[in-house]
Amino acid sequence: MDNTIYKALKEILPLKGSLQAPEGRREILKHLGQEDTHWGYYNNGSLRFPNLVSQTIARLREEGLVSTKGWTWMWNQVSPPQDVSPPQAMVVEETDDLFDDLEEEDVSFLYDLTDEMTLAAVAAATPCFGKYLERDPACKGCPLANFCGQKNQAIKAQKAARSALNAENQAILSNLGVNLKTIKANIPKTALMQEATIIVAKCDIDCVCSGVRLYAGENVVFVPQWGILHKIVYESLIS
Repeated sequence: MDNTIYKALKEILPLKGSLQAPEGRREILKHLGQEDTHWGYYNNGSLRFPNLVSQTIARLREEGLVSTKGWTWMWNQVSPPQDVSPPQAMVVEETDDLFDDLEEEDVSFLYDLTDEMTLAAVAAATPCFGKYLERDPACKGCPLANFCGQKNQAIKAQKAARSALNAENQAILSNLGVNLKTIKANIPKTALMQEATIIVAKCDIDCVCSGVRLYAGENVVFVPQWGILHKIVYESLIS
């Protein structure tokens, strides 16, 4: 947790009452006059700031100052109870092993992993998330194991679906006599492939790179600074 974020939230939330998480993060940056890069990055390249905010919200929730519902933070307007018990006398043990019995706290108790925002932040700070291995003891003991396993299965399903689609597209292109390898080697450097849009052909026209006939009413792809492409040709080029 970051103390500056903690203080900022204690000043912002009483005034706002409630905030959506994205808006709340923007308010913190505005309040502190900082960019989100100020807190640096994790080894996987993701920003530390969102996770630090999630940790701080968790702390405020433990103190009874904040409630969360999904992506919404709500100020409870209730001061935490004050400890009025008399101070206890400090007992100093003459030993070098005072901290031997301390154990590292389980992340599952530090964070509410059923909260979507918190889970996303913790997962972003975990480079191996989505690479679950059932035979790996470290994976089995990880608090993120169930979520990671689900993510892993989803990734595998996506890859399988993509592989099946690619195979189907290859068969279609083969029947059309399209040589995808040759087309890839001759894509214009100026072609804005990532800015392509799907449109409905207004008239019959040939695909700019394969020569395949496209017909009026058919869904085709317009690539800026190149032309009109057969939809499957385009999908195969970017896969």
